Amino acid sequence: MLILQKIDSLMYRKLADLKKEIKSRRNVKKDSKLSRIALKEYRVLWRSKKIDNTRRCYFSSFDRDGVVDEYVFHYLLQLKSAGFDTVFITTSASISDQDISRLQSVTIGVIQRSNFGLDFFSWKLGIKEFGLNDNRIIRVLFANDSVLGPIFNLGGYIEKMDSTDYDMVGFTASWDVAFHVQSYFLYCKQNIIVSKLLEKFFSDIMVVSSKSELIRRYEVGFTQVLTRAGFLVGALVDHNDIARYSRDTSDIELRPKLSCGYDPSLLYWNRILLDRRTPFLKKKLVTLVGQNNGRMLVALAEIFDADDSIVQFEMLLNYWKRVSC
Repeated sequence: MLILQKIDSLMYRKLADLKKEIKSRRNVKKDSKLSRIALKEYRVLWRSKKIDNTRRCYFSSFDRDGVVDEYVFHYLLQLKSAGFDTVFITTSASISDQDISRLQSVTIGVIQRSNFGLDFFSWKLGIKEFGLNDNRIIRVLFANDSVLGPIFNLGGYIEKMDSTDYDMVGFTASWDVAFHVQSYFLYCKQNIIVSKLLEKFFSDIMVVSSKSELIRRYEVGFTQVLTRAGFLVGALVDHNDIARYSRDTSDIELRPKLSCGYDPSLLYWNRILLDRRTPFLKKKLVTLVGQNNGRMLVALAEIFDADDSIVQFEMLLNYWKRVSC
């Protein structure tokens, strides 16, 4: 009987492995097809004839209602003020002529594409169309609209990043899966640009159906590829900050309950903003707040209404009302 049980167990494992392999092959085939579609189904809606800054930003955006929200325009204006030429890539199903007209004042290009592959594929197409071969480019930023802000002046934070020894630097890092800089803000310096590693990395980007696999391969993978190539990678909120925040339980009621994963930008959002370590609030926090969490709303209002804030709390409330409908 014991021998039969062992045989059954072995056959069960082999069958499970076979099913997993078949599923993996199907996903690869599906993702390859979607990648080919995504490479074709996009349009450059506008391209500026004046591209002369030394800093380039590829900005990924999506909105379920097909609008460019005011908080996005605020972010893009701050990028322009900080000296960035921004390429705006949207995966929204539609974009109005009015929004395109407004985008022309704060970007150098607007791309609309199929909603496959999330941010990394958007950045891939941005590089494909606008390139990185201009010798004047000394900084490249990959950003998205998953954050609200900047709440405080972005220029000062860019200066801090420039003064660090990091070759690629962001605002927050995560140890979920493996150490990586969180992909809502990836700021790359000149030695990475001239190495041509960015072109190589993004040329290999494909649509990946599994979100966990996409995070592992690209969000985590980007940090790992740079590190293996010998570049220094880090974040303005470092492990010492995180350790200090995790020990301080005075604001534990303000920490959202995460269903999965570990995201310090969400868990310690209050301390990070109070200490002015970043100027951004993760958009996801708005959906986690809940209408009955009065203390969290008060804490958010106090941060947005601070003397050095460059936006009003109304911006967050307007966004919250729209997505809560």
